[in-house]
Amino acid sequence: MRQLSLMSGSQFRATLSGTAAILGSVMLVTALAWWWLVFREVVASDYLDIPASIGCAGLSSTVCDLAMSLCRSDHPLDIRWYSPILLWAGMALLFSSMFLASRSPEAR
Repeated sequence: MRQLSLMSGSQFRATLSGTAAILGSVMLVTALAWWWLVFREVVASDYLDIPASIGCAGLSSTVCDLAMSLCRSDHPLDIRWYSPILLWAGMALLFSSMFLASRSPEAR
């Protein structure tokens, strides 16, 4: 039988940090792509200008919700709704990975 080798604490932190960084990056890119798919239609329809729509990437507001609700029903991918939760979760994972990386013995 093969013995399982256990990782040391620093190896585990390094693996966890790398995994959190990759997952957080994927979530962040996905959130920004999702935001762009929704709000390019909002900007194209002149419901919001670009600076106001950029604010909707990270914050949900009544103005953002109203602009999304006014989107036409013929969106190419049938996407009419965006939530900034995925963006914030991705950022939390990225910051967590940076914190874990800073706590590793190699960083000292």
